[in-house]
Amino acid sequence: MPAVRSFVAPSGLALAEQLQLLRQPSPHYIAARGVEPRHTGQSFEIPAKTYSKEGRCWVVSLTPEQGGPGFLALSERCTHLGVALPWLEDFAFTNPSDGKAKKGWFRCPAHGATFDDVGMRVFGPASRPLDRVDLRYNGADGLYLYPARIAQGSSENAAWAVKV
Repeated sequence: MPAVRSFVAPSGLALAEQLQLLRQPSPHYIAARGVEPRHTGQSFEIPAKTYSKEGRCWVVSLTPEQGGPGFLALSERCTHLGVALPWLEDFAFTNPSDGKAKKGWFRCPAHGATFDDVGMRVFGPASRPLDRVDLRYNGADGLYLYPARIAQGSSENAAWAVKV
């Protein structure tokens, strides 16, 4: 016999109201304020990096070259000692893996650990990539973060990008 999922709504709610409750994001998710995607014909855009104070994370808009298009939420904390990471848009650094210099990195102010747009560690004492914060897209309602649901960062960070 197949399992049946039941939903018990507060008494007195009409069926339409009960269905609306099912469509809402989990109460553990919070709106990613300031990260509202703008529809531009073929795709959606947000600023390349947006900090979410409520989510304690960075929401990154990935380009196709970075594993997107899509959005990725990265923890604000360095994986070395947990120091809050700023995004340094004007910081120029040569990526040791390809020898190319570029501007824009997450860089730890304490010990210099450096991470790229998808949270990959490219330099410094951190032993692994930045952790990912759970991110969902809810259509016209936008992006939602679940700050308590954090996954350990890996070389597969970009594969977790939320497509819009």
